[in-house]
Amino acid sequence: MCRKYREQWSGVPLWKRPFAHDGRRDDPTPGLLRRILPAGRALGLQLFRDHRAQWSARSSFSGFHFGAKDAFIIISTSGIRPLVVEMALGAKTRDLPVIAILSRAHCEKAQPAHPSGKKLVDVADVVIDNLSPVGDCAVALEGLAWYTGPLSTVTGSAIINMLRCETAGMLVERGITPVMLPSHQFVTNNASDEQLENFYEAYRRSLRHLYE
Repeated sequence: MCRKYREQWSGVPLWKRPFAHDGRRDDPTPGLLRRILPAGRALGLQLFRDHRAQWSARSSFSGFHFGAKDAFIIISTSGIRPLVVEMALGAKTRDLPVIAILSRAHCEKAQPAHPSGKKLVDVADVVIDNLSPVGDCAVALEGLAWYTGPLSTVTGSAIINMLRCETAGMLVERGITPVMLPSHQFVTNNASDEQLENFYEAYRRSLRHLYE
């Protein structure tokens, strides 16, 4: 194939030659251009992803009316994805505090993917380290080339529950009784049923301003 290709196209400039392996004799795209196109497609795909991230973030913000009492908790172990950073930047432009839950070890090692060159750790007001290792997974198995056992799922859940408990404690100290969600396992009496309804009503009221 290579010898036949060289003989057939020996007198033709490189940029006019087709690929030796494609067999598409009727393809008018010059050979060098077709060599460049894959890189162009990759660049175009990246630009599309960047635009899609910005559009998704703006669409999310446009659907809600955030107020002075709102805040963002953004969870991303890597902290580098364009949509994650775009959401954080969007929150900051609206003077909304941003709390990030991420892996500092992973975020500091990873290259930024947002066009601005920023990572979530660069934008957030408060950063909570989930202590996951680079790559998130922590279990090495013999015969398996890659680690398994992601930790961010476990530590992330623990962090959210700790925030919930700490927030409840701070409210009680201020004389405010938070409406708690009772366990569905114990919703078998009128008191539990009433508490469940109270919780959902309080939750609905707390989100009302986002839609009005």
